[in-house]
Amino acid sequence: MFSSLRSIISLAVLAIFCQNVALAFPAMHYETFEKRLLNDTNYAGNSTKIRGVNLGGWFIIEQWMKPSLFQQAQALSKNNITAQDQWTFMTAINNQTAAKNLLTNHWSTWINATDFQQIKQLGLNTVRLPVPHWAFNASSAEPYLGGGLELPYINQALLWAKQYGLDVLLDLHTAPNSQNGADHSGHIGPIQFRNVSGTDNANRVYDSLTKMVKTYVNDAKYGGVVKGIELLNEPQCAVLGADYMTNIYQTAYNTVKNAIAKNVTSPPSIVLHDCWISPLSNWQPAVSQGGGLYNLPFILDTHRYHVFAPRNNMTAQQHIDLCHQDGSEIYNATQALQRPIVTGEFSLGVSCTDCNYSTNQQVVTANRQFFETQTTAYERGAGWIFWSWKAENNLPWSYKDAVQAQWIPTDPTEKSYAL
Repeated sequence: MFSSLRSIISLAVLAIFCQNVALAFPAMHYETFEKRLLNDTNYAGNSTKIRGVNLGGWFIIEQWMKPSLFQQAQALSKNNITAQDQWTFMTAINNQTAAKNLLTNHWSTWINATDFQQIKQLGLNTVRLPVPHWAFNASSAEPYLGGGLELPYINQALLWAKQYGLDVLLDLHTAPNSQNGADHSGHIGPIQFRNVSGTDNANRVYDSLTKMVKTYVNDAKYGGVVKGIELLNEPQCAVLGADYMTNIYQTAYNTVKNAIAKNVTSPPSIVLHDCWISPLSNWQPAVSQGGGLYNLPFILDTHRYHVFAPRNNMTAQQHIDLCHQDGSEIYNATQALQRPIVTGEFSLGVSCTDCNYSTNQQVVTANRQFFETQTTAYERGAGWIFWSWKAENNLPWSYKDAVQAQWIPTDPTEKSYAL
């Protein structure tokens, strides 16, 4: 997720059915989850679609998602550092005990069993759980809490998901020296994953993925609840290089596969973020013969937001047109790449130049239309995962609160407001 201020509302989209593309692909061993999704990309509303929420702001804290936590950190600070991400949260406090007290209280209260129960009751079937590399592979060069203090809470999250029958997409959300320079990577600043201790950074990612698999996939007590492992959230290919990230993905893919125990009867699918490569059809060389990801089945994760550049400061009609394009692009790329495509992050945040509403009912209607038309478009692929389940005083980014405000229907398959 990005850290800009989120604004309200907008609109709708008419889903367009696109022509199937007939291409020859190698025979691949798809995991059960991938097969189910690939066989169900044509019709929005089918029950096998992924419909879920991100559990954002839990183990990677973001100032805009829970300002009160950062205000507490700032109050403890005795230096001139402004807490704006997890790195500066730690350095502003500059006291491991005080930081541990704040964070353990946050981990205990931000999401609990009732949240998982509510997510299930709202007809959702999936949670995407972002986790940080430092929970699995800490370094004294980073200010984060070490010792895997997050792990008991992550363990509990998976057991709650199992209890309430929710699938989990376990997402490695951060990387050492930052894969995208954003707050959700742990540290706002230069993207130095490749250029500063690049080999060590990559090895720490591989080690984190190995520990994630051995802890949460191979242990029978979790009951196969992890249906997907996302190798790395939102790496910025424009900076890191597409060939470089293809190599990282290749090695990480093999690392995960090799870590899965032979007695695991339903292995998780591997999920790759699209690396901001646009359009999605530009992934074709990587999955074609001779490409670095040829013959490797995976789910492709794409994130679609209407509030950040280049999709900001647009009219309502332009946002509608973008939704048209997204639905068509996802559908066509699914056929061409022969990989399921899930929209793993989106929201109701929108930067709109002519969305002026005078009554609360107009606001409700506009948001309901925007949500249902987005999900209609994303269900032309494998489905969708909203960012996020909770955000402090921020309705466009809080599924839980948006349902209460009637911006989102209590039944996620509802499409009566879709335009």
